[in-house]
Amino acid sequence: MMDERCLWICAQKAFGAGSRKPSLLCRRFGSLSAFFAAGPAVWSEMTFLSEKEIAVLRYSNEQQATALLQYAQSVGQQVLTPADEDYPPALRPFEDAPAVLFAQGDPSLLHAELSIAIVGTRKASEEGKQTAKMLASQLCRQGAVVISGGALGIDAAAHYGALEARGRTICILGCGIGYPYLVQNEKMRREIVRRGGLLLSEYPPDGGVQRGNFPVRNRLISGLSRGVLVIEAGSKSGSLITARLAAEQGKDVFAVPAGILNPNGAGVNALIKDGAKPVTCAEDILEEYRGITRPVFTTPEKPAPAAQSSEEKPALNGFSKEAILFYYALSTEPRHITEICAETSLSIQQALSAATELELMGFIQSFSGRRYAKE
Repeated sequence: MMDERCLWICAQKAFGAGSRKPSLLCRRFGSLSAFFAAGPAVWSEMTFLSEKEIAVLRYSNEQQATALLQYAQSVGQQVLTPADEDYPPALRPFEDAPAVLFAQGDPSLLHAELSIAIVGTRKASEEGKQTAKMLASQLCRQGAVVISGGALGIDAAAHYGALEARGRTICILGCGIGYPYLVQNEKMRREIVRRGGLLLSEYPPDGGVQRGNFPVRNRLISGLSRGVLVIEAGSKSGSLITARLAAEQGKDVFAVPAGILNPNGAGVNALIKDGAKPVTCAEDILEEYRGITRPVFTTPEKPAPAAQSSEEKPALNGFSKEAILFYYALSTEPRHITEICAETSLSIQQALSAATELELMGFIQSFSGRRYAKE
């Protein structure tokens, strides 16, 4: 049987970046190795697998996957799969978690206590770029990791702001790390790695740019962050996709208000109307995360449940099974929703629904930053 990391590489090759199928198949078969062991006869009976996908799976082999691992290493990149300890725990709960990630730099940033994404238009005004640099610098000086997408405009300004503050930043690309994307930002990408930051991609080292890559990439920007800050975004900006994904993933959404005559203001102002928190300084973001004393995305060891008398144990009759799982993962100290998902295997959507169910009945209380505790 193939090495487990090679299995994930073969799955990524067959299904592509952003696919939910690797996670779905793991759940259905118990493991990816069990799926591959089932073979083409079983695969062909699975109606949600296309003929093309089955053909790629059939002819994938360990030699090809090993060659990709060795090539990535030779160009200074690390390959991360769910079989690796360095794989970002923030992404594990999601059904579309990447089968393979390519990283260059410091992968420990994927376990950072507080990461904030900063995104916005590529055609940013000077004021918008200065705002992004200022807020990124302020956040980094308070110990946050700044995440963005390495594009022109707001993205680049955020990365430069982090670098100027001697902070750490993660640049998530919509192409291979080695691909000559936006050569004017090549020096910035080198500096990010040199100064202890990280370049990250779901695409092989030399993978080129395709139009559909960027919406797929955006779910990683939001997924790795505690919150997403949008600065200057028009009504059709791709940054709004990132904000929507953040909300769906249970993350906080922030926005810098814009003047009504600013052509890049419609999107951010609409986000604020829809409930995004307006931001004029980094403190507006950081105040949402006071009291975080341990790495946010570290899954704690689950203690053995203490025996409870019938008087002490709350009556959860009539609640959904998801709500019951959610409740017993809580304590009287607030826990972040991603920790709960990692422990219970609930999806973000299931956990949010369970939290609402329990909170309406007075069993739990919610705190800023998507944290919950027993009443």
